[in-house]
Amino acid sequence: AQPLDVKQQGIPPSVDLVYWDYYHTSATSYEKRIKNHEELRGASPWLAAGSWTWSRFWTALPFTFQTISANLKAAKNSPGVKHVFLTIWGDEGNEVDLWSSLPAWCYYADHAFSTKTSLGERVETGDGGVDVSLLKSKFDVIVGGDWDDFVRASSIDDTTKDGLDVAEDDKIHFAPNTSKWMLWGDPVHSFAEPTLVASGFDAEQHYASIASAL
Repeated sequence: AQPLDVKQQGIPPSVDLVYWDYYHTSATSYEKRIKNHEELRGASPWLAAGSWTWSRFWTALPFTFQTISANLKAAKNSPGVKHVFLTIWGDEGNEVDLWSSLPAWCYYADHAFSTKTSLGERVETGDGGVDVSLLKSKFDVIVGGDWDDFVRASSIDDTTKDGLDVAEDDKIHFAPNTSKWMLWGDPVHSFAEPTLVASGFDAEQHYASIASAL
């Protein structure tokens, strides 16, 4: 760490910075911002990731996995980062089923203790990374639930045919909360349903399919 300069004098030496970021999908984005915090404080920040529980009824698990992976990969690539943690929030009504966040915690823990810098469905076994098949089995034993069912339930907010595929870039991304808009929308002045219908989204078929699968 470098001595504090005039820009940093307002931050007491006993204060650590927390860099929280739940919106980026690229490890490079996190690494760049970690360096910005280091330049400001003269020391590495704590790094907070987010399990997407806010503004929805069910955790946006696929998007959570994607941002967690980028977040922890950046932490592993940044030697100064010593403290990381995962957060949940209850913005806009706190209507989420908090138990729906459990896969995110298991995912985060396995990734954090893995020496590999990335985790995803493509990494099924070996080479020092996270074994996703084993992770699912551990989830079943620890939680008593089916991993795939938890993830499948996240599709209540996915209006695409092939699943959400968020680009890995430096842009800020948000997970949709379609089901909340549909449930609480004014039936007279609603703008969500006409927009979805115009896009070719069949809500009745979509939600019947989810209910049948679960």
